[in-house]
This record gives sequence, C-alpha cells and structure tokens, in this order.
Amino acid sequence: MARVARALGDPNRLRLLGRIARGEVSCQELTRSSGLAQATISHHLKVLSLAGLVAARREGPYHFYRPVPKAFAAHAAAVASLVPSRPRNRRGCGASGGEGRKDRPRAPLPLTFKTERRPNMNRLAVLAILAIAPLPALAEPGTWSIDPAHTQSMFTVRHMMVSNVRGQFEKTSGTVALDEQDPSRSSVEATIDVNSIDTRVPDRDKHLRSPDFFDAANYPTITFKSTRVEKAGEGKLKVSGNLTIRGVTKPVTLEVEGPTSPVKDPQGNARRGITATTNINRQDYGLKWNKLVEAGPVVGDEVKIEIEAELVQPGQKNTN
Repeated sequence: MARVARALGDPNRLRLLGRIARGEVSCQELTRSSGLAQATISHHLKVLSLAGLVAARREGPYHFYRPVPKAFAAHAAAVASLVPSRPRNRRGCGASGGEGRKDRPRAPLPLTFKTERRPNMNRLAVLAILAIAPLPALAEPGTWSIDPAHTQSMFTVRHMMVSNVRGQFEKTSGTVALDEQDPSRSSVEATIDVNSIDTRVPDRDKHLRSPDFFDAANYPTITFKSTRVEKAGEGKLKVSGNLTIRGVTKPVTLEVEGPTSPVKDPQGNARRGITATTNINRQDYGLKWNKLVEAGPVVGDEVKIEIEAELVQPGQKNTN
C-alpha cells in the first residue's frame, strides 16, 4: 500500500501512468511526449514498477512498459481513499491561494488516509486513470470468424519420390479470439470438412475420402484447437494446439504470419488475414495406405500444411 501511495503521489507519475494505461509504450516515446528528462522518466517508471502498476519488457536496446490490469483493479478501492495531506494549487500557488512562482517544481507530497474531507481534483484524476484507461487491456479478446469463402487449407505431399502433389480442402470454418495487447490470451478453433477435399482428380479425391486414407464416412472433419499462443517476432505468432485427424489427436505447432491490420470491405465489415504453416507425418494419424514402386513409396509420409485464412467479425457474411 505504501508503494502505491508513493507511486501515485507525484503528478508527473500520474501523467506517465495515464499514458501507459492506454497500451504498451516505449521509454523513448514517453520521453518525447512528456518533455521530461530520460533519467527522470526512468526513475518514475522504476517507482511504478515497484508498486506493481506497470510491467516492463526489453527488446534489444529498447524498453517497453505496459499496464498490469490486475494491479489496477486490485488497488482501485484503496486509491479511492488516498488524498494528498494538503491541497495543491494547479498553478503552483501556496496553500493560502496567493500567486507563487509559475511552474516551480515541487517535491512529491505524501499521501495519507482521509475520511472527512471531500475528494479533490488530484484524487479524481487518479480514479479516472484506474477506472477508465485500463478498460481496453481488461476487455475480452476480440472474436473473429474464419470466412470459408476466402480461406484455403492446402497440403503438399511427395508422389513416387519425384514430384509434389498439391490439394486443398474447400470448406474451413472456425473462430479466432485475438488479444492484441497480450497474445497469450488469444485462442483458435478450426474445423475442416474432409469431404471438401480437391486435388483436381476426382478418382484420387474419392480414394482419399475412402477408409484407405481419411475415412470421411466415419471421420467427416479435421479439427484444430489451440492450447497456447505466443509472439514469435514482429508480425508473427506461434500457435500450439491439438490437431485431430481420423479420430487421432496429436500436438502440433503452427507458424503464423499476421494477422494483418484490419480493413473494411465494401459492406463495411472488418477483415484481416493470416497465413499458418506446419508439417505432420500422416502415419501418426492412421493414414497408412501406401504401395512400393522402384523409386520407393507411392505416397510420401511427410505432409506440408498451409492455411490462408481471412477473418471477419462474427455474424458478418460475404456472399461475393
């Protein structure tokens, strides 16, 4: 409690806290926007970090700071009872209200518990930061639907050890819960219709749907459900989860590029795109059919999977 009181007892720290509460920001950006010296800002950020109100991360030579939503919520009630021990004039005047020296810096005033006096503007400013600014960080991840009309689930496998055969599933659906500030809170669920397989050869597609391969009559869908999402660099994510094919579930990791920045389509719907890739061994999922020829097996075991998905807000469909 004492650390929180100290952290909130300086107006400069309140301004920095209000800026950080709107989202992750670098120390350099804080220096440019606040007009304070970098050493001063570093001191204030250290105090806010020790109070548990902000968290820091380092990326190369740069430091980034973000709000800690749980700490904001936990201290909201306590901060409501914290008021400066004596009023402060906005123009730097003395307690008597006379003119003081303009913009003269002052040392932080101690915070004390008060129950009889009405709250002043400093207290209201603190409450505004705690109650309003962190809301985007505390909000649930935004939910996007996978648009089947603009999504391709493709695969590549070796044929007779001499060439690649490519195919795709034409029907893929699902949802993506995306948290921009904290990717670890994101999640993915996707379903592929096995009967929508297309390799441009009808007889081959029929064979792939048969019990020799996917056994679509008994296992009509392929599903993926994420268990972990983490950032893997600028504009990239690593999505781990469980892939189920023909009733067999195995862990896989998708390397994801995106999502892209959202754009508006002609109907006013928000859209964004992602590309996900991974490799699996078909034998692990019970797709064991094969024949041997002089060069080796007719169908290779390693399958490269690539998904080009377009995301749209839930309930918004595009028939174009």
